[in-house]
Amino acid sequence: MIVRPFKPATEPRDLNPTDKTRANHIVERVLALDAKAAAAQLVDVLENFEGRHRNLLATFELRANDMEQALAAHGSFSEIQRQLIGAYFLNEYSFEASALFNPSIVSHPDQSGAPAGGRRFIMSLRAVGEGHISSLTFRSGSIAADGSVAVDPAARLASPWAALCR
Repeated sequence: MIVRPFKPATEPRDLNPTDKTRANHIVERVLALDAKAAAAQLVDVLENFEGRHRNLLATFELRANDMEQALAAHGSFSEIQRQLIGAYFLNEYSFEASALFNPSIVSHPDQSGAPAGGRRFIMSLRAVGEGHISSLTFRSGSIAADGSVAVDPAARLASPWAALCR
């Protein structure tokens, strides 16, 4: 599962006046929270999502920066308000929700821990997630001398390629 931008309609640079109004209604709701309520809301968001994602607060900050063009003129946000605004413009996406198929296996460059007479491998798969959106996903594993295959457990946290390219 990853987090990806929630778009009120389109990306901020493409927002028309109606879409900007929608985005700013969300911001107005955040700004209407008193400091204690905003902090409690951020704690709640983190408790619900932090265990499934890396660098969540930094991701919130990046998304708030991305949304800046869509926001009406405003004073400076507190750090908590900025993080909440970023959080409200993200959503979770399960990139392997529908199917995994089209595997391709190559020898792993690190053969330490390979079974006797066997090999470690890296496998790429086509993943189809919610909304039938395709992506690539990877697994590692080993093939024993008798031909049995063991696939290592999937990593607990995933990273979208776009986030790695920033």
